[in-house]
Amino acid sequence: MTILLVATRRARRSRRFWVALLATALVGAAAVSVRDAAAGGYGGAPDPSRPGPFAVAAAEYTLGDSALQIQDPETGRIPVEVTASVHYPRDLSGRPHPLVVLLHGMWVTCADKVALDGMNAAFDQADAATDPAEKTRLQELGSKLGEPIMAWPCRTGTPPVPSYRGYDYLAANLASYGIVAVSVSANGVNAGSMSSDEDRTAVINKHLALWQQLASTGGGPLAGKFTDPASHRPVAVQFRGKLDLTRVGTMGHSRGGRAVMWEAADRHKAEWPAGVQVKAVVPLAAVGPFDPENPEVVADYITSTIPLLEIAGTCDGATLGDEYVPLTTGKTTAALRQFVVHGANHNFHNTVWSPASGGFDAADETIHPAPGQCKGRDGVTDPQLTEPTQRRINTGLESAFFQKHLLGAATYDRILDGTDQPYASLAKIDLKKAN
Repeated sequence: MTILLVATRRARRSRRFWVALLATALVGAAAVSVRDAAAGGYGGAPDPSRPGPFAVAAAEYTLGDSALQIQDPETGRIPVEVTASVHYPRDLSGRPHPLVVLLHGMWVTCADKVALDGMNAAFDQADAATDPAEKTRLQELGSKLGEPIMAWPCRTGTPPVPSYRGYDYLAANLASYGIVAVSVSANGVNAGSMSSDEDRTAVINKHLALWQQLASTGGGPLAGKFTDPASHRPVAVQFRGKLDLTRVGTMGHSRGGRAVMWEAADRHKAEWPAGVQVKAVVPLAAVGPFDPENPEVVADYITSTIPLLEIAGTCDGATLGDEYVPLTTGKTTAALRQFVVHGANHNFHNTVWSPASGGFDAADETIHPAPGQCKGRDGVTDPQLTEPTQRRINTGLESAFFQKHLLGAATYDRILDGTDQPYASLAKIDLKKAN
């Protein structure tokens, strides 16, 4: 835990940890600017970031903080929660609906303010210390004091950090177009094995197996477990026969992005639950493979048949976020799209991690050379996007992608190909594509 706690704090103070740990070389096709991709501005299909035609309902479920026990080869057995936020079309009649699983990345797990304040105070003293031995002592003290914010389950009376709720804006949009969106919690993985892609994949597959059982039989552990997110009262909703688990999409943010690539890889398809077929994958501001020059490592993240949409930001202070389209180019028959959004950072994709939410330890992690400006690793300065603007762009691109590949809608092909550009007035967006 010591290394992680030091790293977590440093990531939001100076980004030195993320730069050292996560930076990898970007390779791939030449980029074109979406802003310049079509003359005359936007005049195409309806903006997919706007709500669709279906009224949306929301629910949650939890089977407990230790409902999933993962045997990690390095850390042993770790308890993981089976908890999720669900958005779905209120009217589930008609053709069975596809399902999208959303997975957050690495963040603190327990909202223990006393522990956070103690950790920060010790690290501040360590920063000011000049004696090497005293600096080390204070850093170790800070790590020890901060352990409760990276524990799982949380101590009695300490609420968990609901990172999985940070994509409700996206889930609601998808549901408004007829897609059931399930955002799953992975605090147990963050506290237990930290960066294990296998463990995060186990969480995704556990939820998919439960949904497949519920959709096919109406029974299983999820039956009768849905509650209202606000009142926590039971919600009666019938999903039997209403879902098509052969049309599944996945989105992972940060380390969750690397995990959805692991799950979608050809090597790991055999681990999908029976009856499940993943048809579309979005790594969002994703962490890349630790050794992108090693073909054996990269093979754990390559799919040869599943369409891929990658979204990165030029002001991301935690990851490069544009790893997988370059690595997959030439190795797949499926469509590849990578959008690099100028002025987008890492945390704003998740509302819980963003300052405006008032969430626990929420922060804007990017460098600000001047008010309203942000700087990426390449040293280029861009106008920084606001939280709502960044999420609107993210929502529109993902919604267009999932509608195409899960609903068979060709409505947004021109957006995905860069011909139409509904967000050109909001940000410069570079597009790389293949197939």
